[in-house]
This record gives sequence, structure tokens and C-alpha cells, in this order.
Amino acid sequence: MEESKNTCEIKVLYQTDFKELLQQGNIPQRAVLICTPHVLDNEWEATSELWQYYSFDSRHVVSVGESGSVIYYRLYREE
Repeated sequence: MEESKNTCEIKVLYQTDFKELLQQGNIPQRAVLICTPHVLDNEWEATSELWQYYSFDSRHVVSVGESGSVIYYRLYREE
């Protein structure tokens, strides 16, 4: 990883963190939902909860060799 002019700050939010930000009315404008192989069974639950607050682009899959795949969605809040 290298820092460049395109580098952005990344904050890891767990479900409890997101709910706290939601109660404060302070959820991020943009986010990335990452579904790793050990939580893929919760992908539908995570996306269905976030549909209320974000628009999603398409489902992206990155193959990680023999380790499996990582699925991610880019999320955008409606203004």
C-alpha cells in the first residue's frame, strides 16, 4: 500500500458502530461494504439493512486465489 493524492481515509465500522452513528444522525456519505468469505452467509442481511440509507452500485467480486473471494459494494447516500 502506498499513500498518494488518491488515498482516502478508511474507517472500519462494525454493525454496532453504524447503529451508534445512525442514532447520532452522522452516517458517512460514502462507504464500502466488504463481505469476506467467513461472513458471506450474512451478505443478504447486511445489504438489506443498508438499502434504507444508501444507494448501491453493482456487486463486485475480487478473487483471492485459493483463499476464496471477497465481495464488495460501493454505497452512496442520497442528498
